[in-house]
Amino acid sequence: MIGSQLAARIASAGRFVAVFDNHELTHFSPLTALESSVLKHRFAKYLKDIPIYRGSICNRADLKAAIRRTAPDCIIHLAGTPVVYAETVCTSVARRSILDGTVKVLETLA
Repeated sequence: MIGSQLAARIASAGRFVAVFDNHELTHFSPLTALESSVLKHRFAKYLKDIPIYRGSICNRADLKAAIRRTAPDCIIHLAGTPVVYAETVCTSVARRSILDGTVKVLETLA
């Protein structure tokens, strides 16, 4: 949610912004009706006019492709699990997206 709102604010300031998201929810299925509604709202309200590139933060090829397509001036890494409580239930998934993802972004940019 933080990344979605930040992306929307950057775009509303007249700057180009793109989102890199893997849309991976399999570790959290089945989602409750409320969780599904919140995720749909996030994409419909905050990211409706923002290009979204799909890929894994832990996959250097995905990262390189998105960076080539967007040529960003800066990268703000806020990747994490889309369902907050799941980080305590499935810590390996949280670690992968947050910590391992940070390492992959830095390695890709090096």
